[in-house]
Amino acid sequence: MILPIGVAFVGSKGAVLWHGVHSTNGLFVCVVDTKKIEEVFTSSQSLRNFANYYSLTFTAARNVLEANNVRVMELLKFEYERGDSLEKLSARHGPKSKTLSGWLQRYGVQIRDGNEKSGIDNEELTATLRETCSINKAAQKAGIHWETAARRLGSSTRKGN
Repeated sequence: MILPIGVAFVGSKGAVLWHGVHSTNGLFVCVVDTKKIEEVFTSSQSLRNFANYYSLTFTAARNVLEANNVRVMELLKFEYERGDSLEKLSARHGPKSKTLSGWLQRYGVQIRDGNEKSGIDNEELTATLRETCSINKAAQKAGIHWETAARRLGSSTRKGN
């Protein structure tokens, strides 16, 4: 009989994931097999849920999944390339946008500008700029930040100039 006397813990090293508990009989450790790791991730399809299930950091969770051939980075790449923003991925999977950006860049994914929106017509942006003589007004009409509009228009104009 195992009577817990200490805090349960989880550890990982490469592909190995284990649970442990300090008990009256010493230390009890159970290794989690790859099928269980795949099952837990597949049921949630979220890095956040997998990390919470095993009480892991997001980085440790990613490393354990990748080491066990569960392609979480391919999932993140797919979701990002289909148009999900880093903020949306962050809300779904847990790591901050900046962390996800770094992971994806190291994985070979080209990261879009922060407020780059597809469907913004640069010709319309230029026409609005000609009409109003204001990058800010052109940006407001397009629904983007004025610095993004300036960058798209190839202008070095900055606020206050």
